[in-house]
Amino acid sequence: MIEGAGLTGPLKSLASQSQVISLTDARVQLRLGVQSLLTEQNKKLLEERISVWLGRAFRVEFLAGTVEAGSTVADAERRKKEAERRELIEKFKSDPVVKEIVRLFNGKIDEDSIRPLTPEEMAEKN
Repeated sequence: MIEGAGLTGPLKSLASQSQVISLTDARVQLRLGVQSLLTEQNKKLLEERISVWLGRAFRVEFLAGTVEAGSTVADAERRKKEAERRELIEKFKSDPVVKEIVRLFNGKIDEDSIRPLTPEEMAEKN
């Protein structure tokens, strides 16, 4: 919903750091620990952006309170990225060519140096 509605900047941050308490096709209830962000203006902006994206009216309700650890969109995105990173590292380390090079040179893999190819590197590869 955040990406679909094209939320950016402070609105994206607000939505990403919120805990979804309830969600229906017409309304979302969000809890955020930072009271100062729970303004009527932010509520209206979120409602407008999401309503335009959905093509129908959509309501946003803010609740102030403690956000449960690991319950925000930002937390889920972090977990996804970490899992993708672990998968990339394991895939690299299990590659037969990499294993052979490590064996031949009695080497060690610096996991911090492992990264996905950029689009430009992918284009050069093909």
